[in-house]
Amino acid sequence: MNKLHLAILALALAVPLAAASGLRAAEQDIDTLRSECGKQLNLGESGCACIADTAAKELNDKQQALVAAMVTKDEGRSAQLRGEMNINEMTQAAGFMMRAPQLCAAR
Repeated sequence: MNKLHLAILALALAVPLAAASGLRAAEQDIDTLRSECGKQLNLGESGCACIADTAAKELNDKQQALVAAMVTKDEGRSAQLRGEMNINEMTQAAGFMMRAPQLCAAR
């Protein structure tokens, strides 16, 4: 194999690993929402499950990470994520934080 073939093979192997890593991170953010929202948002188990499930459906990975950082009051991570997001992503995440607790508290 020449160097080009090795580079292509390395890239082909790296893409699924990066995707799996991103998936694990997103799952961790959803799990954080599920476990921490009761402490921070005063919701019961079903309300927190609603928030986590809704976030998983409506928000992209960065937005999920931002909401998890906001719920856990991780200011450093929140600032970092806001720097990586466009205004539409931030607005959607903020809107989620404003409406989801009220929506899910009713459940």
